[in-house]
Amino acid sequence: MRMLLLMGIIALSNLALANESTEINYSFSSFRSAYSCHYAETQFQEYVEALGGEIESIRCSGGIPYDDHFVAIRAQVRVPQVNENTRWVSVELEGDEACKFNDNMIQELLNHFATRNLEHRSSCWHSQGRYKYSFDVAN
Repeated sequence: MRMLLLMGIIALSNLALANESTEINYSFSSFRSAYSCHYAETQFQEYVEALGGEIESIRCSGGIPYDDHFVAIRAQVRVPQVNENTRWVSVELEGDEACKFNDNMIQELLNHFATRNLEHRSSCWHSQGRYKYSFDVAN
């Protein structure tokens, strides 16, 4: 009975550690392109969800109409952690909209998530160009 109870406690502790809350900051500055906080938050949320994370809180400053050249995001994000029960999910992120902005945002987010088999191609010149990421992420 004790052994069964101990195994249950260990299983519950693994579930509790499955996601860890972390602060992620992203800022972008450009004299050739301007973005609104609405756009920045929407892109950030889409990428976090694609990576298997969950936003607990998000705050944006700058951006159109307040500052045409600078936008910053501060977010508290629950990030899946690697353990013996980790399931790896294949993800592809690609686009040509706001190329440098999105490419830099994805790179910053990848620093906080467990990934493997990362392939990255981009040819961005400010807002023009294309980016593509292909990888497996812990989920």
